[in-house]
Amino acid sequence: MSAPLEEYFLYNGNVRMTYQDDRHRYTAAVKQEDGKFGRDLWVPSATNIGNVYDGGKAHNLAKWRARLISEELYRLLEEKAFQFDEVDFAELWEKAMVEPDAYTKRSTSIGDKVHGHAEDFLNSKINGTPFKPKKYKNKEINNCISGIEQWWEEEGHKWEWIASERKCYSVKHHFAGTLDAMGIDPDGRVGIIDFKTGKSVYDSHRFQIASYALMVEEEDNLNVDRRLILHLKKSKARNGKQYTPYDLDLDARFTGATKEEDIKAFLGLRQVFYRTRELQDR
Repeated sequence: MSAPLEEYFLYNGNVRMTYQDDRHRYTAAVKQEDGKFGRDLWVPSATNIGNVYDGGKAHNLAKWRARLISEELYRLLEEKAFQFDEVDFAELWEKAMVEPDAYTKRSTSIGDKVHGHAEDFLNSKINGTPFKPKKYKNKEINNCISGIEQWWEEEGHKWEWIASERKCYSVKHHFAGTLDAMGIDPDGRVGIIDFKTGKSVYDSHRFQIASYALMVEEEDNLNVDRRLILHLKKSKARNGKQYTPYDLDLDARFTGATKEEDIKAFLGLRQVFYRTRELQDR
């Protein structure tokens, strides 16, 4: 059964957006001069566009598959002394193809639950309502949640929170996304936050959060001064710190490229994304 179609109104009611969670699919319709909405058009997500830039992820996946094959071959050689057959080879291939995909699905499931926790927690702060957290048995989920709690104790409680899981859309560039969190930091800067639960933070994530800044600035007519990626750790950290902050506009380690340069890079990826679709449709 498909997830229900969610409906949102942006730009003071002048844009109608729909979103289907299980398909991660956005559409948008813009209000016309006669006051009626135009046709609903499919909208690519910022994640779709950001994935155009691989950043070495495909290479790492290929290495993982090769490692699985070599490990399984070594096991077969040890156990069967070269007496393995077609079925053994088929199982070897199946393991190399399926295991990484299964891991990706598992990671996505963990990420969804962690994001759901963050959304409920921040909404309780925004709305002034009691927070009733769900209980999880999974250690990786709980480790990530601990990272959120640690960041909250260190800095998050000082923020003035504006939005959580905000749907965004660029009328000018026709793409959409869901912003994890937005608020005002202790020094009065408008900040946006992206929670990441994967193995690493990639350059594509930098471009992705820049796209959120672009959409927020376009709709709200303000300046986003701070982009913060919080990398939440699924495994238990040796130093006890379950998150790593990537403060892109404040930390000297990441300020080599400005927000404007990252937005420009993202829009370049957008061009590649649309051009690739044009070529595929021929």
